[in-house]
Amino acid sequence: MRRILLATLAGLAACPAAAQTNPIAQLAWMAGMWRADWQGAQVEDIWAPPTNGEMLAAFKMMRNGKVERYDFRSIRMVDGKLTLQELGFKGDMSPDFGPPLSPVSEIDARHATFGGFTFEHTAPDRMTVTIMQPTPGDPSKMAAAKVHYTRVMTLAAP
Repeated sequence: MRRILLATLAGLAACPAAAQTNPIAQLAWMAGMWRADWQGAQVEDIWAPPTNGEMLAAFKMMRNGKVERYDFRSIRMVDGKLTLQELGFKGDMSPDFGPPLSPVSEIDARHATFGGFTFEHTAPDRMTVTIMQPTPGDPSKMAAAKVHYTRVMTLAAP
């Protein structure tokens, strides 16, 4: 009996993926530099390929040649669940907000939803990000804002 238990434990140790898998690989299509025109601004999102179980991104929004916003984003495992976290900064780099952690609610090979963000691979080198945000004048109601990105550069893992 002891030999069977030891053999079983050794087998599980040899296959850590069997114990817990990280779905981050499903988001590898997001890697690259993405640009879009959105609400009168030019936006740029640069997603690093998944490495060490996480993806990192830098976001910039410019209007009339002036940066209005920067964001730093991370998608990683937190408490066993794939999670998006974002830190926001105003154009002068003063802190703007840091929303709570947003665990994934849906994910497959073409899209992922984290709280109020949905990332969707709509075509080769095309991504739509849907952002649920309060309606102006009535913050109790939410409205979907869509950003239609084009990939302008592909990034690959080392």
